[in-house]
Amino acid sequence: MDGLKPLQIEMNDIEFRLIRDLIHEKSGIFLNDSKKDVLQSRLLSRLVALNLKSFEEYYLYLKFSPGREREFKKMISLITNNETYFFREKYQLEDLVEIILPELAAEKEGKPIKILSAGCSSGEEPYSI
Repeated sequence: MDGLKPLQIEMNDIEFRLIRDLIHEKSGIFLNDSKKDVLQSRLLSRLVALNLKSFEEYYLYLKFSPGREREFKKMISLITNNETYFFREKYQLEDLVEIILPELAAEKEGKPIKILSAGCSSGEEPYSI
């Protein structure tokens, strides 16, 4: 590499907590302490793109920059998995139809059954149910 080192900016514990808490406050997503390295590696490209020298600068950008809302959306996209598709896993739906729904129907005795599809990326999963 002709003596060039890839950019390495380390995220310290304080920076991690600041960014993690901001993510939790604005999105409800909580990252435990074991996710520090993942957060650092996924956000490094944003520091490079914005020409920032530290994760503290990135935090301040997310808090106070006029482009903070657009940047927050980019950041969330980087740190989350956006996999989604209809009819996820066949065995899960079979268990739902053959085991869970019959038990719920018996318990509810004709009353409506409400099902929450948590964590769906773009909304296809509820249609599977």
